[in-house]
Order: sequence, then structure tokens, then C-alpha cells
Amino acid sequence: MRAYVQILSTGTGDCPPSVAIHFDTQRYLINCGEGTQRLSLQNRFRFIKVKTILFTRTHWDCMGGAPGLLLTMADNGGSTIKLLGGENLTHAIASTRFFVYRESVVVETYEFRNGRNTYKDDNLRITAVQVYPENSKPIPPYEWPDINVPLQPAPPATEGDPQDPHELKKKILTTMFRGGESKGEHVVVPKKIKHDPCAKRVQSPLANTANTTHMTDVDIIAAGSLPVKSTKEAVSFPQLPRTSPDKAAISYIFQTPDYSGKFNVPAALALGVKKGRDFGELVRGNTVLSQSGETVYPHQVMNGARPGRVFMVVDCPTIEYLPSLVNAKEFEKFQALESATDKDSNKLKAACIVHLANHAVQSHPDYKAWMQRFGLEVEHIVANEDYCSQKLIWASQTQVCHKLSALDPTIFPLPYYDNTPTHDLAADLAGLSIKARAAETMLSYQLEPTTGWDDSEVVKPLKSFDDPDDFDEASGEMLPHLQEFYELAAKIKEETANGFEKFPGMDVVLTSLGTGSAHPSKHRNVSATLLDMPDNGTFLLDIGEGTYGQMFRQFGGYRRSAVQKDSVDARIERLKAIFISHLHADHHLGTVTIIDRWNKLRKNNSNPLYLIAPLAFNTFLRDLSDVFDFGYRNVQFINCEDILYHHSRQSQPLKPFIWNELLRSCGLRDIATVDVIHCKWAYGISLTHKDEWKIVYSGDTRPCNNLVRAGQGATVLLHEATFEDDKAELAVKKKHSTTQEAIMVGEGMGAKHTLLTHFSQRYPKTPLFDAENKKILNVPETATTDEIREAYKREALRTHPDRPLRCRTKRQVAGKLERARKEYDSARISHNKNLGTLGTLGTIGGVSKAHHAKANSVFGNVFEELLRVEVEDPTNYYSPIGMASGAALGFIREGLRF
Repeated sequence: MRAYVQILSTGTGDCPPSVAIHFDTQRYLINCGEGTQRLSLQNRFRFIKVKTILFTRTHWDCMGGAPGLLLTMADNGGSTIKLLGGENLTHAIASTRFFVYRESVVVETYEFRNGRNTYKDDNLRITAVQVYPENSKPIPPYEWPDINVPLQPAPPATEGDPQDPHELKKKILTTMFRGGESKGEHVVVPKKIKHDPCAKRVQSPLANTANTTHMTDVDIIAAGSLPVKSTKEAVSFPQLPRTSPDKAAISYIFQTPDYSGKFNVPAALALGVKKGRDFGELVRGNTVLSQSGETVYPHQVMNGARPGRVFMVVDCPTIEYLPSLVNAKEFEKFQALESATDKDSNKLKAACIVHLANHAVQSHPDYKAWMQRFGLEVEHIVANEDYCSQKLIWASQTQVCHKLSALDPTIFPLPYYDNTPTHDLAADLAGLSIKARAAETMLSYQLEPTTGWDDSEVVKPLKSFDDPDDFDEASGEMLPHLQEFYELAAKIKEETANGFEKFPGMDVVLTSLGTGSAHPSKHRNVSATLLDMPDNGTFLLDIGEGTYGQMFRQFGGYRRSAVQKDSVDARIERLKAIFISHLHADHHLGTVTIIDRWNKLRKNNSNPLYLIAPLAFNTFLRDLSDVFDFGYRNVQFINCEDILYHHSRQSQPLKPFIWNELLRSCGLRDIATVDVIHCKWAYGISLTHKDEWKIVYSGDTRPCNNLVRAGQGATVLLHEATFEDDKAELAVKKKHSTTQEAIMVGEGMGAKHTLLTHFSQRYPKTPLFDAENKKILNVPETATTDEIREAYKREALRTHPDRPLRCRTKRQVAGKLERARKEYDSARISHNKNLGTLGTLGTIGGVSKAHHAKANSVFGNVFEELLRVEVEDPTNYYSPIGMASGAALGFIREGLRF
């Protein structure tokens, strides 16, 4: 048997610490914060063998990635998944019932509560050590004001409903994950036909669920409806029975099965043991009678028997937990009686201990003395962002970003990183007689059959990006392109010098934080867009899992001083509102982290944070806030239905005071949600600023006339483009849009710019090639994938270098490029500052379209092969911004950087 412990995440701004335990037949995961699934994909850690997930705390830091992971594991063929943790674990998972459900898997929870602190399976014996902060007192549930009313009255109890709240929550869990008992059928919500868009709509997404019918997959396609992979029972509970936060932090003591040793056949025969069954009984640890009637004991015939290996994961969140931890009796049998040199043979020895402690705890004298009591031979591993660097963990995107940034650091700045930890572990542990090291991503410690470190899979920090020696020997071929580009840029500058006019929204910035659909990939994260209004704060449009991590890398890490006004913390502190388009998990699982961070940064007298979302999302967050306090009481929830757009009237706020405060806080003249064509209770949104610029976000949808009407005259349309045009049939089936359809929506509403987002993860890097693209690459229309790839590679190598250059050509290329970009950008920035990020590649007013297209085309030749071929559109509604910003900034900049 082979067994080892592996560090999946050391703890960074975009992924909290997590640990995996490997056995031949099964894997275990300890903590699953946001970003864990994506990081595991990046490092080729497969979840197919993961059957058990343990949580050290029932807090989003430790379990924020679990809902999305459960969906992925179920879709990948999981059967039964066990979740182990503290009190309220079942409550936390049940709170996700509106958007986490699968027919194909069983999910079971096991809470360490009411004196139950052990768990055992074929591979491990687990002891949970629960510790609490000093002077900890129970916290009563928050009493919600009437303004946030429940979805609907609780249904009357049925005869079979359990009376115990915990058992009721476990029953809800069984309705969320039914383990395949539906036998190929799904509950389907019949297709909704809206005859009067102004008619009063039912407030609850749970209404009329009794009318749902069972249909086969063929019926579903014919009816145009989407299967709902859960039965109505899971969502028939409008609000879970109330509970109070449990502040316990759990440390785990693991022990592998005892090693029985090697059977000594000659010794057994000498003692008169009969071959066959008696041999097996002795191996299993049982006594037998010899042929002469004497009792034979296992130790007489087994050589090298020993107890199983012991290892631990210790979570001590703050120094308030220290007294409880260091006095916990469960650790005593693994610690020396008097000193670290104690040789008491009756004491088990831990092989390794993973510490999740921060600097304040790790450097505390009591904690260090407690560590030393485990003895000299124990290997200590510290996984915490205070001792582990903020290195870039998305290697696939970072490597391409490095190349693009070498070409133009203004358009493609490097993500924030710091390869030096903020605290030195060796210095904090100086003077202790222990073995300790800071964790590294994918570092392993072998447990069986022997012990020891394994660094073979460790992901090292990427090299410094300051060295420009990344150009290819063929870079000289770039010089003609750069010279041509320089000439065009000079001409554009001359043409625009006298034509500059200010216009509304020129200082507003849209930043794509996630452009992928369905689930995270190593190239692109899931949906999120940040709208930054310099005079009115920030506004988030959807918040997929890992959005905080995206902002952390984009805006320079934590704000460590007041002068860092552009840091991630500064932008979250300025956050005014959040819009969640619908309840699919890839659009909102990052919300809790953002609210939690905002709440910690807010001033006591500051305005509330406005959350515009479907009504069921409010119930989810209220249920979850019973488990741990993330500041949701300071959030003003607004139901999407309350500000719904109709062509006969712009908006219909139910509470005028809230409506007026929302508009004032965000500097808006009008805001309206839009009923779109996707799942039930899916919305887009239209934001009209008092300065008369307008941004429209589609959410997930088919091309929608309602959105076109609401978005008339938009400055920017942010529209999903999940599929390429050749997947039109699939787009209809999945209720998404193709690239061409998204552009047509922009044309229909007269949008000045169209920004594409929400790309299927089937398009990780390169686009599909049609006949026109194949002609450009000089390959026949019948070219195979390999032939296209080779042709693409040749073209990329001709214009986009990858190999080191050891001659002056490198310096010539870099110098020419820098000069060209400065000239080109000075013209662009002076004329076209509109919408910040978009303005960098936006239209140039009265400049000749031929010059504009050619300038972009020439500069495009300098980029990696990942840019799509730019096409000049004949209409006035769609410019290269649609492809340059949508495909380049959305598809590449965000996707390849984070």
C-alpha cells in the first residue's frame, strides 16, 4: 500500500490552503476553498478518486469551493461523496439547494457533534479535535427585518417529516442528491409562455412546482425546456430551521491501518500450525491452536508488525483558540512527557503535522512550545499565506501573459505576484529543536510504505519577469511589421490631433474578471465583470467562484497602506452594488467572499451594499449567514422582479426610498432588470448613468427582443457568446447565444460597442477555423487539425517569438515596439479614453476606417497566435472593439492572465 499527504494549495489571495491524502483506492480532501477545483485542474490533480472531503471549519474560507466541486464530481461520474466537519455542515450544504442538485450522486454529511469525534473507514482512523476561542458565547440567530421576507410560508409538516431540525436538513440533502433513483427521468418545468409582459409576475420561483411533470429526454428537447436535476422537495423548504454559528475549529488526527508485519512461515510450521486457514487467522491478528493443541499468538509468527502511521492537520485560526488547542487531551499521547527527547515506547509518534496557522499564532510562545512537545523526528509543514509566497499559481495563463506583457505591458500588465513571503518561518521558529518547512504547491510527504519528502511534483515560482531574453531568433522578421505599424500610428495621431472631443463615460472602466462558462478552467475563470465609475464607486456584474482572487491578481494584492488606493481592497471598499443574473452556480459562488471582505472594510456609518438578484438567492445567503457571519445584515437585497423592465414603463420599484438611494449611491439615472431567455428567473440588466452613458449586461440568454428594447442606445453591450457560429443548434438547446447572435443583438439596440463574454470552456485558447481563416494560413479547406496547428505554429514563430535571442535583433524589436506603442497609444488615449480598458482598442471617431483596421491588424501581428483574425464590420454598431475587446481582452487578457 502506498499513501502520502500532498499540499494542493499553500494559501494565496486566490486559493485558501487545502491538503489531499492519497491511497491506492481513494483520495481525501481537507478543506476546499474557492479556487481549489481550478488549481487542481491546473496541476493535474484528479478528483475521480476523491470520496471524502473534510472541513476544519464550517466557514466559506474552508468550503467555498465545495458546491461547485460537488456539481463537477457528480457530472464526472461520482457515486457517493462523504462530507465530514463540524456542527452546521449539513445546514451549509442544504442552503445551496436552489442551485446545487444532481440525480446521479449521493452526498452524505457526518458532523462531529454531541460528543462524537471519531470516524473510520478502510484507509483511515480519524479523530476530530474541536477547539474554541476563549470566552466564546453562543450567538443567537439574527432577526431579519420584514423587508427581507421569506420566499413563501413554510409548507405544512407531513407525516413523514422528521421533527429534529438536523434530521430535517439531512432529508433535504437526500432530495438534492438522489443517487440515480430517477432512472433517466428528470423533473421538468414546462416552458413558460409570456403573453403580457406587463402582467403581474409571481414573486416566488417555487410557485406552481406541483404542476411539474416527468418527461423523458426526447420530450424535453421537443418541449424546449431544460431538465431540472432535482425534485421539487429540495426547494420546497423556503427557509431552513434556524441555527447559530459554531465557532469550533477542528484539527484532525489521522492514522493509517496497522501494519501487521510479514508472516514467518518457518516459525509457524515449527510451532505446529496447520497450513491454510490457520495461517490466515494469524495474519488477521487472531490466535489459533496448533496441531498439538497449543495456543499460537500472532506475534509469534509475524515479523516487523507496527502501528499505522500518524499524521495531523492542525487549524488554529487566531490566538484566541490557543489555550483550547494546547490543552486538548487528544494530542497528549503523541507528545513527550517531559521533553522532546522522551523515549516513552508507549507513545505513538506523528510522522508529520500540517499547520494552517498564521504568523500571529505560529510565532506565539505557547504554540511553539506545543509544537516542540511532539518530538525531534516529526516533520512540520506550515501552509499559510503569511509564510508562503503570493506566487502566480495559474501557470498556463501566466506564461502567455508573460509573452504578451513583453510586447506591451500597458495593454497586458502582469498580474500581481510576490515570490517572497511576508514572514520568515525559520526566523519565527529560531531556537526550537524541530524540523519545519513552509509548504509548496504539490509538495508530498510519503507515509507508506516508508516516510520522507517527495518534491518531484512541486510547482516552483515562475522566474522573474524582468529578464527580456524571451524573444525568438526570427524576431527580425517583426521589424517590417513594426515599422509599418509605426508609420500608421503617426498618421492616426496626426488625423486625431485636432478632432478630440470629450464624451460621457470616457473615464469609466470595464474589467473582465471571468469570461468562461459552466466551470473554471486553467485558462479562464467563470463569469464576473467589474464596472469602475471613478466618481461613483464600483459595480459587479455576476460573481463567479474565485472572483476575489481575480481582483487580487488584477489590482495588486492587499492594501497594505493607505497610499495603495487602487488595490483590490480599495475597489471592494468602494463597492456599491452587485447584480446576480441567475442562480446557476458559475455566476454567483464568489459572492460570499466579496461581501465578507466588503463588510470587514466598510465604515460603521457607510451606506449598505445593494444586492440585485433573484429572490431565492436572498434565502440562500440568509440561510448561510446562520452558519457564519459574513456581514449579510449590512446588505440591502433587491429582488430582480422589483425593478423589472417593461416596454410600457421603465421600472417599478416597490420601495421608493430604497430605489432612490440605490440610484444616488451609484450615480445612476435609471436601472432596470430584463427578463431574458435562459433558465427560469434569469435576468439581464440595464444601467443608465446620470451623465447619459449606458451599459447593458445580458447575463445568460438566447437573443432577446426584450433586451434589445431595454438596451436601446447603449454605450456598451456586454453580451454572452457561449458558442461559435457552427454550434447554433447547441446554443438553442442550451439557451445560449453564438458569437454572431450576440453581435446582432448589439446591432439591434444600436450599441456603440459590443463586448463578448461567457465563452464555452471548449474554446480554451485558439478559435475554430473556417474557410477564410484557412486561406489566410495558406492551407487547403480539407486541412486536418494537425496541419492547421502546424501552419498556425509557423505563422506564430514568424511573427511571435518564443526562443531566446542572443543578438541585437532582440533590442531592435523591443525598441521599435516601445516607440510604436507610445505613438499609437498617445493618439488613442487623447481621442478615445472612453470606458478605460475598452478605449485602448476602441474606435477612433473620424479616423479613416481603413487606417484604423490596418493599424490594429499590423499590431495584431505582434501578438501571440491567440488573437482572432480581425474583421471590419460594415455597420455602425459593431467595430473592432467587439472582437478586440471581446476576443482579446475578454478571451485572452483575462483568460490567459488569471
